[in-house]
Amino acid sequence: MSHGSLQHTDIAIKDLTEAIKLDGEQSRFFYWRGIYDRILGKYNDATQDQSRAIELDNSNPDYFMERGLCFRALKLLSQSTQDFTFLIELEPNLTQGYILRSVNWSLAKDYGAAIADLKKALAIDSEDVEVKLLKGLVLVESGSVPQGIKDLTELGNENPDDPYPIYSLYWAYKKTNQHELASKALDRFKKLEGDEKAMKEYLSELGCDPKQP
Repeated sequence: MSHGSLQHTDIAIKDLTEAIKLDGEQSRFFYWRGIYDRILGKYNDATQDQSRAIELDNSNPDYFMERGLCFRALKLLSQSTQDFTFLIELEPNLTQGYILRSVNWSLAKDYGAAIADLKKALAIDSEDVEVKLLKGLVLVESGSVPQGIKDLTELGNENPDDPYPIYSLYWAYKKTNQHELASKALDRFKKLEGDEKAMKEYLSELGCDPKQP
């Protein structure tokens, strides 16, 4: 984050703190301060603010989503998963809750539960690229390598300009010592001018070892 962005975030937190002093019953003030705290990596402060927002309004799914993300960052997966479950209960026809909860299951190495949530998400939106990508990665990570690679290959063919499926294929091939195929996938990824650092961060967030390749 740039110095200017950090300064803007600090100012926003100060303004929200003043607003809370004037009216501490507005859930959205705590919600937004919590978001800025999370951006700064102040996960404990962010969790406290989101908890207060939920106390004031437990019908807003965004509050549970944000607190769940903070709990995940603090490696409190049980609490995070519970919040994503509340999110699903509030918005059962949206994929976001299932996606977030599936990542938690994957981090906990409960791959069956992760795949089950991703299938529920696909039942809502069968064309969701993110869900298809996650499903392929989880299948590879769980040991169902042929099916995972098949899914990622199909996704890459369907979205030839998207570097994410291509790098995921590279990771899957390297993980399973298929070096020639991995080299071809990496070359294709580089031609798309994909951001390898961002991809490694993405894989790490999913519990896939980004150092594996």
